[in-house]
Amino acid sequence: MRILDTQRKINWKSHGASISDSIIMHANSSISTRITGAGKSRVKLVGRKLSGDGEVNIRIKNGEEIIFYKKINFTTKAYSEHSFPIENLKNLEVFEVFRTKQTFGRVEIARITIEDERENNLIKKNLKKKRSDRYMLDLLDNNVSKTNIAIVVPYSIYGGAEVYLKNILECTPSSFIVDILYLYKNNLEYKISGKNINHKLINSQDRLSATLVGNNYDSIIYYNSLNVYNLISKLKSMFKLNSKIIEIYHSDFLWKDAVAKLRTRKYIDYIFRIDENLAEDITGVDCDNKIFIPVGIDTKRFVRKEANELRASLSLPEDKHIFGIVARLSPEKNIQYAIDLIKNIEDGHLVIVGQGPLDNALKKYIEQNNITNVSFVGYRQDVENYYSLFDSFILTSSYEGMPISILEAMSCCLPIYSTDVGEISKNISKLDGVNILSGIINDDLNIIKTNFIKDNYFRNLRSFVVENYNIDTVSSKFFLSILGVNSRYVARSDESVKFSGEYI
Repeated sequence: MRILDTQRKINWKSHGASISDSIIMHANSSISTRITGAGKSRVKLVGRKLSGDGEVNIRIKNGEEIIFYKKINFTTKAYSEHSFPIENLKNLEVFEVFRTKQTFGRVEIARITIEDERENNLIKKNLKKKRSDRYMLDLLDNNVSKTNIAIVVPYSIYGGAEVYLKNILECTPSSFIVDILYLYKNNLEYKISGKNINHKLINSQDRLSATLVGNNYDSIIYYNSLNVYNLISKLKSMFKLNSKIIEIYHSDFLWKDAVAKLRTRKYIDYIFRIDENLAEDITGVDCDNKIFIPVGIDTKRFVRKEANELRASLSLPEDKHIFGIVARLSPEKNIQYAIDLIKNIEDGHLVIVGQGPLDNALKKYIEQNNITNVSFVGYRQDVENYYSLFDSFILTSSYEGMPISILEAMSCCLPIYSTDVGEISKNISKLDGVNILSGIINDDLNIIKTNFIKDNYFRNLRSFVVENYNIDTVSSKFFLSILGVNSRYVARSDESVKFSGEYI
């Protein structure tokens, strides 16, 4: 079925384009129309370059969400055809062809067609092969018996480890009762709620001991803290706890209270590691009980959208490439290095989203050095909108595990510029669109300047996140692993069974 054909009458909305038997487009011109269709489709454009660079962009939007984007170039004055697939086209979406302000010359488009090429049988076949994550969570929800677990939050910092928990606990099955035990006040309390989530401020090791012993939890989960590990292992050695003990292992980074200092464990039943390469050398836990449960991302939330209004509200220059950081403003994030990089890029502007102890010091630094291409926007709950604002994402941390912010940026199709820290290089460095920085400013400037002018919609990065870090998959594996169920099943989100290609 043909969804659109320019040889038929079409109600175009146009800007700067001349429409007759063919369409003539100048720089900063556009045509758009609503289309109705469903399933796998194919777009074909026949056109030629009349003069200039021949660049044309094709975009499909559902409201403000960009669900498809493709840039093409007509390179000769003879007619040529460009053809490519799109996925799961829905009703009343906007199909747009446009040329940016940066293009020059004229392009003639002789014909555009969109044809429905649905392959429902293949989709159904894939769905039968894979149990969906929603299905697995439904099984847990329908479990009659209740599982009581405690999660010990050891510090006041709301960082990557706490975001990791927040994302997972937002999908807590109704058959689980979760007590979150805080040794210090932590913003996690305000980030997650639910009738089966209880927040308890403990304040001391003695009260933590009494709470763990007195409540007879089915499982106790802790992370990062050597002091908490020592307390739990002591209680186990004294036969005061019958609970299953689970450690979440985030990174090998060492600090005064880091449990990562120890390369052996006692009385620990499982290690949930956020990367497959972590905890390999830790003894005292069976290899089969070191379970890979990665960072989880809500890929339906972190989707690239239009951000023109947000850009205008922040008074950001239209002709600049926007580099973005989403981070706590603390020493390990090494944000001053990012500032020093971008201040040397004439066509770049850095937007920093976040707050922290270095907030005032960083602002003073840019003021003292007369740096004019950096903007601070503070902490934002609607951080997904800022990823859509960025053209590239930059991370210059001194140490990390597997940063959640990078995965969120990748889910929004953003190219990545990151220092080689934590598990970043092992996991994503070989992906197209991921650029590893050296920490040497001149070398890194060359890496950025060489790459940042390229197409900044990296759909392969989103596909990678959807396939490997979707929150439904992660949550179902997390809770099934607590129950001791073999969680090595092949599970995919509904989103991950869509066809590969240009769909974003």
